Amino acid sequence: MFENRKRQKELELKADICNIALDHLPAEIREAFANDYVETIRKGKLIYSRDFYKAMLKHIQSGMTYVEAYKACGFDVDALGTDRANAAGKRAVAMAKDGSLYKVLPTDMDATIPLDKMDTTMDDAHKLAYFQARCMYLEAELEYEKEKKRLAYQEALSRSKKMKKQK
Repeated sequence: MFENRKRQKELELKADICNIALDHLPAEIREAFANDYVETIRKGKLIYSRDFYKAMLKHIQSGMTYVEAYKACGFDVDALGTDRANAAGKRAVAMAKDGSLYKVLPTDMDATIPLDKMDTTMDDAHKLAYFQARCMYLEAELEYEKEKKRLAYQEALSRSKKMKKQK
């Protein structure tokens, strides 16, 4: 009983973070959304995590069919359909083939960590992703600072015009 309430609260929090109304989802999609391998839902489609694709690939490489692998990842194939399972399996194999499954992305890195606090034991792929992420973060910060200055200038200009009108 307690576990179900806890799981329901976690699901509601996940839905809130993803800005998804659970009561508008079909039961089978709501159940799939509760799976930890599902990050969010966009336009009615389940968006899976990279860990999901890694798990799918591992099951497929061990000899399972796409449908069996999908089921082994905790999804109800009867409710969600074999087409969805096969598509996910094909996507996992394609990602492994093109190298994107194990590629380190800048979005995987915490760009708020300053350079002097960076983990120096990272391999080159992680360092590159960190530097890309850090660059994007700093560019966004620079744009924010520019916008703050522009707004402050406009406010000062507006006040100056008001003072001239009052004279």
